Amino acid sequence: MRETHLQELYVKGLQLFNREQFYECHDTLEELWLEDSGSDRLFYQGLIQVAVGFYHLTGVKLGAARTMMRMALEKLAHYPPKHRGIQLAEFREQVAAWKRILDEAIALKGDVPKRSFPKIEYDPAEDSSAE
Repeated sequence: MRETHLQELYVKGLQLFNREQFYECHDTLEELWLEDSGSDRLFYQGLIQVAVGFYHLTGVKLGAARTMMRMALEKLAHYPPKHRGIQLAEFREQVAAWKRILDEAIALKGDVPKRSFPKIEYDPAEDSSAE
């Protein structure tokens, strides 16, 4: 039962991220992170930090957004290209691209260009924890 609950939190968090409900995503994944004691705690924390980074970005807190994305990328680097049903290498690259955009905007004291936020591609068939 507990594993089912954790899996539901995980999927809900990913869905919230993809709907750009970053604060709610953070809350949901934080609940998962607090309840899980396994090897994915750092992974969940990285996802939380990405969500917080985009939340800060929507509030135009560029420095905080960049810091969160940097910390998230450091944590997510510990995981393989595909992890928990996510194309993680591709997602990391999208987050890294946003971090570079923030680096430039902060350095030039400019605006962040309009572009789509990344989406998390999740395939439950590739998520060994979903079984």
